[in-house]
Amino acid sequence: DNMALQQATLLVSWCLLSAGLSTNPAPANDLLMPSCQKTRMRPRSSTQCFDVHGRSSSQAATETECTDAELCQSLGLDTPRPRCSSDGPEQNLTTTDGTNNRFFYVRYPESCSKPAEGWPFVVFFGWDQMGTVQERTIGGEMEQVRKQLLEHGIAFLETSMYWNDSYDYSDCNSYQLNNHILSEGTCRSCFENVTSNPRCQPLKNWFLCANEEGSWDTQMLRNIFEDISNQRHGLHLNVHAMAYIGWSVGAQMTSRSIQLGTQGWPFPIPRCAVMISGGSYHCYSCPEQAGASEPADHFQRCNWWFQGSQANSFGNKCGQAFPPFDAKHNQYGVCPGYTLYPNRSAWWQLEATAQSADDLLLTEAAWDSCEKSFDEHPPVLLVQPREDTDAYWNAAQSYYEVLARQEGGVGCRMFAGSQTHGPVPEGNLHTTNFLLKYLTKSSTELVI
Repeated sequence: DNMALQQATLLVSWCLLSAGLSTNPAPANDLLMPSCQKTRMRPRSSTQCFDVHGRSSSQAATETECTDAELCQSLGLDTPRPRCSSDGPEQNLTTTDGTNNRFFYVRYPESCSKPAEGWPFVVFFGWDQMGTVQERTIGGEMEQVRKQLLEHGIAFLETSMYWNDSYDYSDCNSYQLNNHILSEGTCRSCFENVTSNPRCQPLKNWFLCANEEGSWDTQMLRNIFEDISNQRHGLHLNVHAMAYIGWSVGAQMTSRSIQLGTQGWPFPIPRCAVMISGGSYHCYSCPEQAGASEPADHFQRCNWWFQGSQANSFGNKCGQAFPPFDAKHNQYGVCPGYTLYPNRSAWWQLEATAQSADDLLLTEAAWDSCEKSFDEHPPVLLVQPREDTDAYWNAAQSYYEVLARQEGGVGCRMFAGSQTHGPVPEGNLHTTNFLLKYLTKSSTELVI
């Protein structure tokens, strides 16, 4: 029958993959990472994935690789038959970030047994904006992921932004960490033709600084998780069985939330995470010191590091692109490890000898500093379309290279779609299966 055929096909694929036929044998020390990580580095461990029909992902609609064959196997399975309904009740709730009231929304599964310890759940960093009247939407592809998760007993919590395309994720430099407001000149933090508040923002909010006391989004998440832990507002969610998913700025916020989990209560340790069209919260960071080819004006140069060519949008004029932003694949900004990709035509090709000594591959501070080992890092699925239209083109790849080269690192990297930004239909199956793999296990079954 079909089930037996699937199992047989998977067994063949498993044997091929376990034989190492798709594994890259590159040495462990070919890329530059924090020096403290050297003792835990391994030869690059990565396997090209196959689906249940025996096709490699490069023959199908996506190109996916994972740190081990068993994880590939899980991603390629057909979605199991629904056991719940996705038409469950929704709670529309409000919390505070210390300054603003912030909505968050929780959708529950229906027509299946409610776990005594609370529903496992996903936190999605949504697109609603406080103070802006608009129809709430999470995007068509994410709606499909939400539906499939609900049908398998996973609740869905969606947050909201305090301003347009904004979550506090970044580690800012000393210039960015101040309350100055730029409202004059051609390159400024005041958008033209924008009616939503705040019209002109202090620099620390403009640059989405998370490494400062009072970060709005850190406070928002703290209050949400305190509400969940104390079962306020009738919330029935299991903080020990949760995951994060975000795309674009939400991907960097997912990375920031992984770091927050190392601080302890009330921030949970996620079982896994999905980052789409983004990567580490170190992405788009402005160096403390200006390089030789960079503008002398701090705001002008940091605007380029922060948002790439978008520095010349919305009426702002922040000057000509300077290296590395003059390369097409770096036009929207860069992430740690960007010097590994010097080839402007084959932008995805990694050249270890090109990496600069001051451009280390990074994920989150607790692992960059070796405070935590990668045995304690949640598994991460990095998803990105080719030639992303609003993100650094190698954001997913660079983060994945760290996981593939660190003992205990677990995760996958998937190319899905082309010349777009965010999730696409062909990536839904692997995204859903990745989340289900970790969220449908009991705590005693879970091995990360």
